[in-house]
Amino acid sequence: MIAKIECCSSKYVLTNVYAPSQHKENEQIRLIDTLQTKLAIFEGENIIIGGDFNNILLDLKVDNNGSSSDLNKSVGYRMALNNFWDYFYLCDIWKLNNMNKHMFTLCNRKN
Repeated sequence: MIAKIECCSSKYVLTNVYAPSQHKENEQIRLIDTLQTKLAIFEGENIIIGGDFNNILLDLKVDNNGSSSDLNKSVGYRMALNNFWDYFYLCDIWKLNNMNKHMFTLCNRKN
């Protein structure tokens, strides 16, 4: 869903994303391609995206629990996601204000 709102005489484009988890790289890339196409008409506007991209973007050492053997399996998705962020001049506000904090979701897989 994409919503366009006006608040205090400023206009914003809001969207929420929940990307497929790792091991579904083709679906992840397809989501980014679709999102970029849909948001392209709002290029240059104030775009706010919430949700979970299910990937590590900024610092693999800080944003990883150190136990994931699957980190590099989504290289194509990570590249597509970084290109998407660059295209729209997006940034992770929380991460920029908390650069050294470890913040990630843990997964407990049973073998």
